[in-house]
Amino acid sequence: MIKIGFDAKRLLFNQTGLGNYSRQWVEAISKSEIFDIHLYSPKLAESSRYPIHIPKKGVAPSYWRTYQMGYQAEKDGCQIFHGLSNEIPRGKLKIPRLCTVHDVIFKEFPSFYAWGDRQFYNWKTKYACDNSQIVIATSETTKAQLVKYYGISAEKVKVVYQSIDPQLTQINRAVDKTNPYVIYHSSFNERKNHEVLVQAFIKVASEVDYSLILVGNGKSKSKIEKLIKEKQAENRVKILSDVQNDELYGYLASASGFVYPSKQEGFGIPLLEAAAIGLPMIVSDTPIFREISEGLADSYVDADSIDSWADTLKQWQPRETKVDYSQILRKYTIESMMNSAVEIYQSVF
Repeated sequence: MIKIGFDAKRLLFNQTGLGNYSRQWVEAISKSEIFDIHLYSPKLAESSRYPIHIPKKGVAPSYWRTYQMGYQAEKDGCQIFHGLSNEIPRGKLKIPRLCTVHDVIFKEFPSFYAWGDRQFYNWKTKYACDNSQIVIATSETTKAQLVKYYGISAEKVKVVYQSIDPQLTQINRAVDKTNPYVIYHSSFNERKNHEVLVQAFIKVASEVDYSLILVGNGKSKSKIEKLIKEKQAENRVKILSDVQNDELYGYLASASGFVYPSKQEGFGIPLLEAAAIGLPMIVSDTPIFREISEGLADSYVDADSIDSWADTLKQWQPRETKVDYSQILRKYTIESMMNSAVEIYQSVF
């Protein structure tokens, strides 16, 4: 067996995007049964299927994770170390290091990030690009950006798409005909572009027969709530927070359509979740959404244009019939993820 160490901080303690990805990746490679999986974390988790390695008493967890974790994994006999979220441990390790980079949005849209955060993210990403034997990108879009901003060889970057929850494809649509709605689920921040969507929807609300439901939490939620209240649109635009996956899938199954106005993503799992259920969709006209939807969205809209979104929403005809996205969904399975991971690990072992 090949003994692999993982930076498991987000795998164990992050319940959203990076954590979900990390858990999916480890689940995928566990199915191959040729890997001895070890998790390295600044602290213990309540439970885990795999051994967890933590710093010795008295060692600062953040220092250990950056400068000592890799050496500990090497000492423990790990033959590969994989950083699952844009960074790898530093040092002159003898074992190969791999890194998954999810996005470099801080390069594409610097205004969305504080100066200090940009410097920190760049510091981590540059080191990972320079010192990883292989960099794994979650999309061709992210791969192109790594080549552009970090001068990394394209041959060094391997694209492995994230998988979606297989139970989604088994869900039957049951559209709410009494109170039809379209849905957008995402964390609330400026990049997710809720404000443009809400402004556009309110502009045409009297001319469409569906409402808008926003699902999520985040730092800009209060701003959007204030906008909805100021426009007296509470009866047409609803925000649902603290929604668990099973509830979310229910809301998706009952929706007439899905909208995704985000300015940029490293991947875009919400789009694929909507596709798995068969929802018609309108999305921002960005490279990543073009890549993963393969032209099957009903419309691609300028993310910054309220008027374009309003016109598209007004003309859109959400429908009850399930849209067939099978040609794209086959790329986003746990089996595909596993096969790609095994090939990559064996290439550096």
